[in-house]
Amino acid sequence: MKKIIILILLVNINYVYAQNVKNVRELYLTSHNNKSTCDSLSNYLNQIEEKDNTIDAYIGANNLLISKFSSNIIKKFKYFEQGKKIIEQSIKNDPENIEIVFFEVFKSKK
Repeated sequence: MKKIIILILLVNINYVYAQNVKNVRELYLTSHNNKSTCDSLSNYLNQIEEKDNTIDAYIGANNLLISKFSSNIIKKFKYFEQGKKIIEQSIKNDPENIEIVFFEVFKSKK
């Protein structure tokens, strides 16, 4: 009985995580040219409680996008540096994750 309960809990946790990543991907893909979508992505990322390296990489990438839309040069630099650090740390923690490596390539093209 305990094994069945644990299995059900693991399946539910995995489903919630998959939904979070799916939603983050969709918001990220639409936020490149729209500041309000970028802000929505930021709010959504802040609401996620269980963060892993992939979500952290999206947080870093979102900081890069925020820097793109910032008009203040100091804030622009601050967000860029924060995003860069977060992405680099995510890659260091999980170097085999292709999705995170994509952000490293994106960051270098900025």
